[in-house]
Amino acid sequence: LRAKLTERLLALMTRCGGKGTYNLSAMDVGGRLCECEACTALADRFGTPGGALFDYLLELSRAMAGTCPEAKLHFLVYRDEQTRFPPKGVPRFPPNLIAMFAPISADLSKDYQHEHNRGMYGDLKRWCALAETWQWYYPQLYGPTGRAIKPPYGGFARTALDTRLSAEAG
Repeated sequence: LRAKLTERLLALMTRCGGKGTYNLSAMDVGGRLCECEACTALADRFGTPGGALFDYLLELSRAMAGTCPEAKLHFLVYRDEQTRFPPKGVPRFPPNLIAMFAPISADLSKDYQHEHNRGMYGDLKRWCALAETWQWYYPQLYGPTGRAIKPPYGGFARTALDTRLSAEAG
């Protein structure tokens, strides 16, 4: 599967001129990415449920560097039971891999300094130390019915503080 996926991704990148930024992320659903013995072993090795994906991304990065050295790939750092937690034992991701940090399980009504979100902010800092990191930030608060709260929006101070903290994190 890895070989075929790598072949297809490199073919796509080559068709697009070997440049640009591409995405390889899990679908927007919860649950473990895989529960087979090999993937579980990689999750244990890397200390994160996303271990198998991160292992593959490192392999893919090497193939990209040889075939499409100007291409980049970003991947979603998202759900707690998937990719939120940075892998252990990886010194730094290569420059052609970009982590897209999306704090979906944060308390969206509180800033990163709040006790509910300190762990999430710590993960953001660890990702920034481990890889080029972009952030998919959730500035809009959501109401009890799931509809976005309409202006006037009371989260500007939170958004401004989190923006400064995000910059400080890297």
